[in-house]
Amino acid sequence: MGSVTTGPDPFRPGRGVATLCAARMPSVRRALPLLLSLACLAPGARAATAQVADTVRLAADLRVLAGAPALAGLPRQDTLVAHVLRELARAGWDTARTPFAARVPHPHGSYLHRLSPQPGQVPSFELRAGDDSLTFGGIWPPFAAYSPADSVEGPALYVNRGEPEDWRTLDSLRVDPGGAIAIVRTGRSSPLQVARRAAARGVKALVVFTDPLDAGYMHGETYPDGPWRHPDALTRLPLVAGPGPQADAPIPVIPIGYGHAFQLMAAQRAGPVPQAWQGALPFRYHTGMGEVRAAVVTRRDADSAARRTLVNTVATLGGRDAALAPLVVGAPRDALGPGAIEQGSGVASLLELARLLGARARDGWRPRRTIVLATWEGSAWGQLGAMAFLASGRAPFAYVELARTGGGRRFHAAGTPALGPALAAALADVRGRGAWARVPDAERA
Repeated sequence: MGSVTTGPDPFRPGRGVATLCAARMPSVRRALPLLLSLACLAPGARAATAQVADTVRLAADLRVLAGAPALAGLPRQDTLVAHVLRELARAGWDTARTPFAARVPHPHGSYLHRLSPQPGQVPSFELRAGDDSLTFGGIWPPFAAYSPADSVEGPALYVNRGEPEDWRTLDSLRVDPGGAIAIVRTGRSSPLQVARRAAARGVKALVVFTDPLDAGYMHGETYPDGPWRHPDALTRLPLVAGPGPQADAPIPVIPIGYGHAFQLMAAQRAGPVPQAWQGALPFRYHTGMGEVRAAVVTRRDADSAARRTLVNTVATLGGRDAALAPLVVGAPRDALGPGAIEQGSGVASLLELARLLGARARDGWRPRRTIVLATWEGSAWGQLGAMAFLASGRAPFAYVELARTGGGRRFHAAGTPALGPALAAALADVRGRGAWARVPDAERA
């Protein structure tokens, strides 16, 4: 069963653009009829939805797109740009490579040290798991985007998820967080929101992990024996406040795995916590009262070196009425870490969409309005590519983003209400073919 929700416009609501972010599609092959219906939004285009994606081509695209980490600004992006433009041109689209300048400060390393008891470095990297060659040697190191470079030390202090109510609980426990290295597990707030709250309380640095209660062995076998988070698995964090250029976070932030958090938190013996703060690591959690001290070191590009040239790819299929604003379908081409879903699945879906629509165009079909297919660089750093496209003055009629289109069993879409009817109609087409999607009436607004 799928669901559809509408919410804040991720593509600058002030511009009056109808947008849809189509994410977590269970199967790219089965989702293409839906994407085609959404992308065409024009009479006569529905015939294209009878076509089916070619899984061999999708797999070949994903091997290229996910073969190595693709951080924005790395030379690896040149390979991806060349592949995308070549495949779009083969599909019959007019293509362009559009560079733009942006501030993307690459990390040089994040380090966590336990100063007492038993001094030593807490590993902050991912070990090789099973036969996964990508997590051994070539993986991009863990970091938090826009974390400032600094070196600080202080007592380790556990603050649950760093939500406003957690800081109030800390006050009720009469614990002063000033000068501490705060340890938090991921929660409902963004890492930047948590870092800002921590900084306002005088915390020197923030250490973030995902508790096994949320996404680890409490749910099933961990990688490589199952899909759940390995103890060494790290989440590279985007410290972004919204689309566009970003300021640095107020304090250093580093991500660690729950296996790494164990090495700090197991030694915390003072400061009992409420039951709601207890996770699934095999000991009783405590706030800590200074018995564990830690140091955090973060290194990254100087601002003079952080200014980089990024590249969007833009492909165009001309419509019958050139006076109409174009429909734009976009996909992020970069990620903060490796993986097929984050950095590859949306672009692979976009390329297959281009092939199917290109085949229709060769048969004589043309959409009423121009369709633009774009891949963005800098998406993980604040939607920098999409914002550069908007700054060029090419205001679209509507925008559909393809993100994380190959993982999970549930369909999810969110965007402006203006695209609700088009989405509902597209899902009805897919449902008519016996597929998995349906839209509850209450969610079609």
